[in-house]
Amino acid sequence: MLTFSNVEKHDRDQPLIRAENLTINKGRIIGIHGLPDTCHALLHIILGKSEISKGEMVLFGESYGSRLKLSTRIGFLLREDGLYERLTVKENLAFTKGLYQSEVSLTDVMEQLRLPSKEKLKNLSPSAIQRVKLGRLLVQNPDLFILEEPDQNVDLETRTIFSDIFLKLKALEKSVVIITSNLESAVSMTEEVYRMTQSGVTLVNMQEEETFEEAEKQVELPRLNKIPAKLDDKLLLFDPAEIEFIESIDSQAHLFISGERFICSFTLAELEERLETFGFFRCHRSYIVNLQKVREIITWTRNSYSLQMENKKEVPLSKSKMAELKERLGMH
Repeated sequence: MLTFSNVEKHDRDQPLIRAENLTINKGRIIGIHGLPDTCHALLHIILGKSEISKGEMVLFGESYGSRLKLSTRIGFLLREDGLYERLTVKENLAFTKGLYQSEVSLTDVMEQLRLPSKEKLKNLSPSAIQRVKLGRLLVQNPDLFILEEPDQNVDLETRTIFSDIFLKLKALEKSVVIITSNLESAVSMTEEVYRMTQSGVTLVNMQEEETFEEAEKQVELPRLNKIPAKLDDKLLLFDPAEIEFIESIDSQAHLFISGERFICSFTLAELEERLETFGFFRCHRSYIVNLQKVREIITWTRNSYSLQMENKKEVPLSKSKMAELKERLGMH
């Protein structure tokens, strides 16, 4: 359905998106996670509002330049989507039905989404409004659903309804792509998640958790160089290169990755031992830093230092660690 081949998007000569090989086939529920700017840029590319800097994007077997001809086969749910607040739920959906000459039953859609047909949108809750937005897509009945942050600021009922509908769409061999800057949202609502960065696209390793202890034992296998983090009933497995730094908070190790934080059951000492060969450095009693992500060493005073990361965050550097760091970096 949707394929990215060696796609790059640049902003002021700096790579914002790099997707060497990503294919979304029919009947899939996929999450694409990235920083807000990355998600925004990706949506603009798919919407046709922005051109790629390099590579090729193929939709339904046709090149990126033919996207306008394929507009009825793709449906979008965007945060900034406008609705007719003075119209009822049914009137809004009926407008979409006429626009796309759809044969989908409005009654069935409203029942699936638990929407009151005669209620005006101005009287609905934000969660119900979001369900109306999805309802418009169901009426349009595209093959590919592109959803921007669909569960942002919605209640549990709406999340459950959305998840049920996504499974029904999958059974119909339609595909759902959720583009979000919230990894927890991507993990909870999709079958597989890809992290998109300026370095490329990587599959987020996750598995259903039977027991966290059993999952940790798997991580301890010598050949598996992954760091586990728990998220609800999922176990996420991160490549060391994805981790920016680690902080000990209330005796728990927190992994900082792409602006988000995840709890790891390993102690800071255990992580220091596991990650040393991957270029990590214990820069402070409460911090381990990925030296590949460090942009600058900042000297505040004669005895006060910090490390500035690529994302501009600062991590403290102990005075006692400065000499060791210089040695690691080959500074004399």
